[in-house]
Amino acid sequence: MMGLIALVLAGMAGMAQAQSQSAYVRGALDRLDAVADGVSYSSNLSFDLSRVTAGQHFRRSTVPATGSAVRVTAACDTDCSRLQLRVVDFQNRQVAYEQPHTGASTLLFYPQAGQTYWIYAQPLDCSEAYCYVVVGVWQ
Repeated sequence: MMGLIALVLAGMAGMAQAQSQSAYVRGALDRLDAVADGVSYSSNLSFDLSRVTAGQHFRRSTVPATGSAVRVTAACDTDCSRLQLRVVDFQNRQVAYEQPHTGASTLLFYPQAGQTYWIYAQPLDCSEAYCYVVVGVWQ
């Protein structure tokens, strides 16, 4: 999967910049994997890599199964040092949030039956016209 990220980044940016971003994202995901020790990766719900325009956010929905916690992990590239990550329910009520202080975040929440949740990941200090954001959802 990490090789796929490198290929996607290489296609979107210059080779030197892509290598730097790929190394940062790979390192961030390694840290997030360590934090998420014990989570069953065979039930990975989804994984996204997106290019986010400065000042904007990445948004995606998920409808997880009930009965166990959901872990959301996110990281932004080297052009961003702070990432805001939050999860809201279908009524736009915040169910999970982390105060943005680094470029990588992990949230844990317990879903209700059949409910749709929205995940928002926003690089807060993107130093370029856009930043790459990686978001993973595990259950």
